[in-house]
Amino acid sequence: MRNKAVTILILADQPEMALRLLESFRPNTGRISELTTIYGFLGRFYEVGGGELELVAAPTNSDLPSLFDLLTGGVAGYIVAVDCCAEDSLSNVRAGLDFWELISAAPRIVALLNYKEAGAIDRLQLRSRLKLSADDQMVPLPEGQLRPAILQLLKIILTTQNVD
Repeated sequence: MRNKAVTILILADQPEMALRLLESFRPNTGRISELTTIYGFLGRFYEVGGGELELVAAPTNSDLPSLFDLLTGGVAGYIVAVDCCAEDSLSNVRAGLDFWELISAAPRIVALLNYKEAGAIDRLQLRSRLKLSADDQMVPLPEGQLRPAILQLLKIILTTQNVD
C-alpha cells in the first residue's frame, strides 16, 4: 500500500442493504480483498488502476465511537442507499442524514434501489420527503449494483479536490 486509500462509506437504513451493495461492487480489473473489518465495520479494499479504494458498509444509525475512528481516518465521500419501496424507512434515513450533515462535509450521493418497482416513491417525492438540496445527486442503481453511484461519487470527489 503506497498511497492512502480513498475511503467511501456506504450507509443504509438496514445494515444488510449496505453489505449487499458492498458485495455488488466488482471492478473489472485490479485486486479485491476478502471481506474484512475496517474501523469496526465490514468493508473491502480494492486496488484499481494504481490506486486504492476502501468501501465500508454501515447502518445510518451507527455508533459514534466507530464513526469517529472512520472520520479521523478520512472519509472521502459517502453513499446513502434508499429503498424506494420502503416508505416507512424514510424518517430513519432523514435522521441519519441529519447526523451526517452535522459531522461530515464530505460529498454524498443518494443511491436509489427498487426505483422501478410498483409502489416505489418517485424521485420528486423522495427529494421532498428526505429534504434533499438541489445539490444532492440521486443515482438509480440498476439491479442493485453499486457501480454507478461509486463512479459518480468519485467524479465529485476528484472535482472537489481539483478545486481546492
